[in-house]
Amino acid sequence: MTRKFIFTSLQRYLEAQVNGFKNVSEQLQISEEALKLIFTQQDCSFKVLEHICQIAGVKLEDFFGNLPKEPKLLEFLTSQQEIELISNKKLFAVAVFATYLMSFKEILDKVKVHKVELKMLLERLESMGMVTVLPNNEFKLTISKRFSWIPDGPIMGMIRREALNYFNYSFEDPAVDLINTFNVLITPAAHEELKAKLVLIAKEYRIQMLREASLPAKDKIQVSFCIAARSWLPVSIQSHLRTSANP
Repeated sequence: MTRKFIFTSLQRYLEAQVNGFKNVSEQLQISEEALKLIFTQQDCSFKVLEHICQIAGVKLEDFFGNLPKEPKLLEFLTSQQEIELISNKKLFAVAVFATYLMSFKEILDKVKVHKVELKMLLERLESMGMVTVLPNNEFKLTISKRFSWIPDGPIMGMIRREALNYFNYSFEDPAVDLINTFNVLITPAAHEELKAKLVLIAKEYRIQMLREASLPAKDKIQVSFCIAARSWLPVSIQSHLRTSANP
């Protein structure tokens, strides 16, 4: 059993958890930079190592057997679970605000539910695998950093149906809004490279939300981020082309 094996394995646990490094650094009362330095140097006291393991939810003795498995974090709901969220608007609202890393009290202030009802809704989300309910009206997310709605599932279908409402808006607020649509002709290789950059930008939004998790919700703005790319021309133009522009 090597020092490198222990620290590398433990780092996997923390990276797989939403806000893993931040949670550990806060409980150890050290900065995230100091915590990451521990993993870079692979050096700390045995007591600190045990404490990190406890926070990460793994026993140190697990490292002396087979390679410990990473926590099973949710990446997708089932189609039936998404249908349930659509059918239960309060449950859906709580699920969305939970993914925003809002606290029990912040959700209570935002959604029209009372305490007992909110507890029941969180317990239902727990049965779906989205959260773990904790004592004292607390909970933690159990979704992966890669969590998303099913690409062709019920929720994405609902979002597509409401797309007209999304774009039927002036986009005039300089503090929040941005819209820009244009067509280009580029090679498939260039398109793949640029698509990858768009995905990275979307990821940065998610990472920034995690960085600001400890800030109160009242100090933040809610942003709906939309990325789309396809081969398309307006119908008014298509009728004047020799071949169809759209599939």
